Amino acid sequence: MQIIGVDIGNSAIKIGVPNSGDEFNRICIADVDEQFHGELPSQPCFWSVCSVSQSKAETLKLWIEKHRPADRYYLLQADDVPLNSNVVNRQQVGRDRLVAAWMANQLCSIESGLVVIDAGTAVTIDLVDSAACFQGGVIFPGIGTNLKTLARATHDLPDLETGTAQVKQIMEDVIGKDTEMAILRGVFRSQLAAYEKISHDISATSPIIATGGVIELMKEFLPTHWHFEPLLVVRGAYEIGKTIHKKTDE
Repeated sequence: MQIIGVDIGNSAIKIGVPNSGDEFNRICIADVDEQFHGELPSQPCFWSVCSVSQSKAETLKLWIEKHRPADRYYLLQADDVPLNSNVVNRQQVGRDRLVAAWMANQLCSIESGLVVIDAGTAVTIDLVDSAACFQGGVIFPGIGTNLKTLARATHDLPDLETGTAQVKQIMEDVIGKDTEMAILRGVFRSQLAAYEKISHDISATSPIIATGGVIELMKEFLPTHWHFEPLLVVRGAYEIGKTIHKKTDE
């Protein structure tokens, strides 16, 4: 069976179908009801799914049962991730955090440990120590969440959205000359400052692996020594899925 890695986030679903070598064809959809049949392999597949949304994960499972009955669906659990942890309750840690941390450690396993930043609807910044143990980290609202919260909490400020084309304009200066640009520059720059300050406070000597939709928007403005991995969770789900599939077939 072909393995498919899936990262179900709060605002998007990323589906990774491996092609030649270590590359993936990426399918990114907002909801499962979108039509993406033609981009999937024709042969039966094993779906290894990492999800932060129970409802979206269940919707995807039902979609697969209806449209691809020969496929198999597997929802990753905390104990499926082969990474030690030092947290209060491992079962309550987001699967995406554990999978991202494990995959980052496979890509960059060195004595000083590493810091993993995943920036989307929420931002997580986590530490994997030199013994390859997940130590936890911090969580705070992402750019889109900040923009929506600011609009809801105020009387006259607009609810803004951003896209790739706007980011260079937003980041070219600090001061906004109108309300919209003042909001966008404030939110984007405060996010970048938070990434840098918190990751430094967590570990000043560890390399940083960054992922997530917001990181992809801002990658041009990240410190040059950071490693950007756009499909970190997808790759992790795929690699863990290979092991699970092998075990379940034995």
